[in-house]
Amino acid sequence: KQLSHIKTSSPIHDICVSSESSIALAAYNEVKVVSMNGEAMTTIGKHEEWIYCACKLSGDTIATGGKDKKIFIWDLSGRQIISQLTGHSNWVQGIVQIGEDLIASYACGAEVIIWNWRTATKLQTIDIQCCENMYGLHKTIGFDCRRGLAIGMKDGSIRIYPDPLNSTHQFTQLPKHGSNYIYGLQFVSEDILASLDKTEKTLVIW
Repeated sequence: KQLSHIKTSSPIHDICVSSESSIALAAYNEVKVVSMNGEAMTTIGKHEEWIYCACKLSGDTIATGGKDKKIFIWDLSGRQIISQLTGHSNWVQGIVQIGEDLIASYACGAEVIIWNWRTATKLQTIDIQCCENMYGLHKTIGFDCRRGLAIGMKDGSIRIYPDPLNSTHQFTQLPKHGSNYIYGLQFVSEDILASLDKTEKTLVIW
């Protein structure tokens, strides 16, 4: 059943759980926290431009990225930015946690960067072409600790990097999903990956 119905004054591009009783929203260029019952909504802070992605890290800490090419690490309970990660050459369209202190982020049509988010340190850059659509909102990155980092390519294929920190950037490439870019990726289990091609209107289970 529906537990609550929450409306905002701005478009919501992404959400992530911030605690057992609240959800963090990426609404236009603002980070908001709303209670599960929808009775309370608080604006924590904002990016300079649109926010495209949000990722829960640990406790009350989340990461957000957007059109300003920046990643902000937020302390939601303290309502403040802990650190700022810069280094992407284009819009930040996806963030995924790949270890206790590590995240991977990707920029539209550019690169994936591995960071230690606690120390705000860039560890590795993987130069690839993730997608060409400049309107964003593509979740073409996924991670499973046993399989590695999966990235959807603009030609419809999928690359899996078993060790994204390895400087050789070795990967396994799955066949082309369709005729266009991968729109979404998600590891369902250790051996199963789901991918979505929005243009072809197809969902493939690998």
